[in-house]
Amino acid sequence: MDLTRFSPRTRAQLDDLGREFVALTERQHHVTSTYAELSRVTRGKPFTIHHPTMWTMALSERDMVIVGAASWIKGFYSDGGFLRLVQAGDLWGLALRWQEQEPDASRREAFRRLFPGATGRGIPNASDIDALVASLADQFRPLVQDRHTHRAHPFEKESKGTVKKLDPTEVAEYLIKIHGLLADLHSLSAANHFTSWYPGAEVDADARDVVDLILCGPLGWIVDQVDGRSRRAEGAAPRYVQRRESRYARLHDTHDAKGAPANPTFNGDAFSDGCDDGVPVT
Repeated sequence: MDLTRFSPRTRAQLDDLGREFVALTERQHHVTSTYAELSRVTRGKPFTIHHPTMWTMALSERDMVIVGAASWIKGFYSDGGFLRLVQAGDLWGLALRWQEQEPDASRREAFRRLFPGATGRGIPNASDIDALVASLADQFRPLVQDRHTHRAHPFEKESKGTVKKLDPTEVAEYLIKIHGLLADLHSLSAANHFTSWYPGAEVDADARDVVDLILCGPLGWIVDQVDGRSRRAEGAAPRYVQRRESRYARLHDTHDAKGAPANPTFNGDAFSDGCDDGVPVT
C-alpha cells in the first residue's frame, strides 16, 4: 500500500476520484474515436444517417462525458467536496516537504501550481484552499456552463447569454487539466504518480462499429446487403432474423446445460472464439 499523509477518509476519497476520472477518460476516448473515424470515412462530405437511434446514442454519450466531467470538477471544489475535506483537517498532507527529504523540482512545481501563495511557507492554509477553489471555478467555468446550458438543461431558458458549445477535442483539454490536478495531489500527499493518460490514442474498434451503423444502417442491413432502395420498407432480411434468433437460442442452451455456472450471464463464455471479457449485467 502506498504511503500517504492523508487521513484514511481523505485518501479513500482521492482514490475514488481517480477511478471516476479514469472512467470518464475511457468514455471520452470512445467519443473522440467515433468523431475521428466518422470524419475520416466521410471525408468531410454530407452524409445520410441510416440508424437514427445509434446517432442519437452517440450524441448522448458525447453529452454525458461533458455532464460527468463538469459534475466531477464542481463536486471536487464545492462545499462538501474533496478540497473542503482537506481544508477541514488534512492540510499537512499537502505540505511541500516529504518526511526529511529535500523537495525535488517536480514536488516544487506541483506545490507552486496548486498553492502559488504558499511557496514561502511550504504548507497550505485555509486561504490557499479558498484561492484554489476560486481558480478552479474560473478555469472550468466554460465546461460547467456548457453542461448547464447545452447538455443537462437545454430546455430551460434561465440565461440570455450565449454559451459556447464545446466539441470533443475541447473537452479533452479540460480532462488534461483534471489529470494534472490529480497528479499534483498524488505527488504531494503520497510521493507517487497518478495513472498516466494519453488522450491521443488510436481509434478503437467500437468506434468503427458505431460509425458503420450510423452510415450503413442496422446490422441486418449490413450483413445481408439488402438493396438500399427497398431495405427501409423490408427491414432486416428473414435470413438474418432467423440466424440471430438461432444464435441466442444456442447461447441459452449452452448456459442451461451447465446448471449453475460460476459466471451467471448466459452469454459470458459460450462464444466459439472464447470471448468472455464482456461486462456482466445482472
